[in-house]
Amino acid sequence: MMLIVVCFALVSCYAVWRLLLQPKLIMGNTQRHFDLTKLLKPTDLSQPARLVYDTDSVEDIRMFDEVAKLLFEKRVNHRDIKFAQQIQYEFLNKMPSRTLCQINQFDLGEWSILWEYRNQSLEYYVSQYGIMYRHTDAQGVEHQSDFIQ
Repeated sequence: MMLIVVCFALVSCYAVWRLLLQPKLIMGNTQRHFDLTKLLKPTDLSQPARLVYDTDSVEDIRMFDEVAKLLFEKRVNHRDIKFAQQIQYEFLNKMPSRTLCQINQFDLGEWSILWEYRNQSLEYYVSQYGIMYRHTDAQGVEHQSDFIQ
């Protein structure tokens, strides 16, 4: 019985606070809201817009394609996963700094290294049937090479 009375008292206190005190606290503190229109500056439409080209990204795109070409030319053929990090670092160090890379391990001893930069990708895939390179270049064209062993 005592527990019910205590619970009722707590619920009553919460209801009073929620209905009477909290709205006054929120209304009294109107400085918490910020007018976002103060951040926007009006633009002058009489002046033509300037185009800014990101030259670093053009060089980075070209660099990624060149490193992929290097992988195809070197014909790396390590089947053991213990060489995965070595292969990853050898080519990742030559790629653009924003390149993402991951090593994946699958069933039956298969594994892959995947490098990605923007819409380009390069994959080194080792399966029980052989090694495969796959590269999607800046134009979206896929290049593939298989080494069956």
